[in-house]
Amino acid sequence: MPTIRILSDRVANQIAAGEVIERPAAVVKELVENSLDAGATRVEVEFRSGGRASIRVEDNGCGMSKDDALLSLERHATSKLVETADLDRLHSFGFRGEAVPSIASISRFELQTRRADAAHGTEVVVNGGKLVHVRECGVAAGTRIVVSHLFHPVPARRKFLKSDPTESAHIIQTVRLYALACPQTAFTLIEDGRVLFQSPVCATLTERVAEIFGRQFAADLLPVAVTEEGMTLAGLIGQPGTSRSTRHEMITFVNRRPVDSRTLNYALLESYATTLPKGRYPVAVLFLELDPAAVDVNVHPAKREVRFRSEGQVRGFVIRAVLQRLRERGGAVSAAPPPLLSAEPRDEIPGLPAVPAAAAVVPASSPPSAIAQPFKPFIKSPGLAPLPPPRAPVAPSTPAAASGAPAASAQRLLGWRFLGCKPSSASGPWKASGCSSRFRWSSTPSPARC
Repeated sequence: MPTIRILSDRVANQIAAGEVIERPAAVVKELVENSLDAGATRVEVEFRSGGRASIRVEDNGCGMSKDDALLSLERHATSKLVETADLDRLHSFGFRGEAVPSIASISRFELQTRRADAAHGTEVVVNGGKLVHVRECGVAAGTRIVVSHLFHPVPARRKFLKSDPTESAHIIQTVRLYALACPQTAFTLIEDGRVLFQSPVCATLTERVAEIFGRQFAADLLPVAVTEEGMTLAGLIGQPGTSRSTRHEMITFVNRRPVDSRTLNYALLESYATTLPKGRYPVAVLFLELDPAAVDVNVHPAKREVRFRSEGQVRGFVIRAVLQRLRERGGAVSAAPPPLLSAEPRDEIPGLPAVPAAAAVVPASSPPSAIAQPFKPFIKSPGLAPLPPPRAPVAPSTPAAASGAPAASAQRLLGWRFLGCKPSSASGPWKASGCSSRFRWSSTPSPARC
């Protein structure tokens, strides 16, 4: 029986990377979160070959000293919290301290960082979990991380990656989510040397949505901002006629963290249940802000899912907020009733403005419709030829004449005989042969018997 032993840090990090780093998009997610937690106002992401060849994330955040740079490569080393109670006051994206050592254990990892008050920076290179060198370098204030040859120490994990276009799509979607979460941060995304999008610092969420998804997409959205019982819902929701065939554009954030919450998704679907056809999904970019103690963000390895302490309260709040905004939009559209088609007085409906009598009367110059006009009598045209005279009725035939036709038909039918197995019983030019029974024609009727 094998003995129990403690795994080395390198093996433990590679095992932990299986939960945290599923694909290249997870590397981008963890590094972008660290940049935003560092207070960066500019983040640049570049990747090649769907993230397999290289991923570069550069920011202008606070940077790290040499000691902090080396300590960040250790497991469970973080600056976000100290005790378990700090999870109830958490306002940062990352907090576990597992991402950087996990990434460094399954790739070639290069870290360059410098604090704003330092004279020089620090460069740390790790290959497959093994430290290569640590030295001084010249770099701008902030942090620059390059991850290349992802999953080369674990080839089995590399085989499970999808095609380059698929992995690139996941990276693009990840960067878009964090660009929406932080409009005050400028984002640049580069794929294989080509700039996909470059969004400057935006003052409002609407500007950032227009930069990422286009002006037409932003024009079809309605702003919403509701506060109730310590919860705030803000963002943009689609108009009643705006829908999509998938849920990809139902984007929700909880305390600025992009999440995939069933509670929020079902609340949105229920709010649009009467305005969208079956199989269509609403468009929304919603931010839910509430007490960090009322939500648990530590229920998923990649922090994609959250759990609310009071699911029903959150769901009801989101439904009421969205329905209230949709009703306000609907009221603005139906505030002006159509003009009446007659001059008869009408009963005023509460909540609708009164229509003046002059506007209720149909103008005299408007011609009546063709349906309302009476039928015109038929007038014979003088240029038409006269109609032919009607045909004379045919007199009915007499009983004697009518009886001749059935007699002749019966006479012809008597020529058919059922000839059986007795050849001698058949008469006429055709004779029956053999014992097979067949219909045959006889020119002269004869009382044949079988």
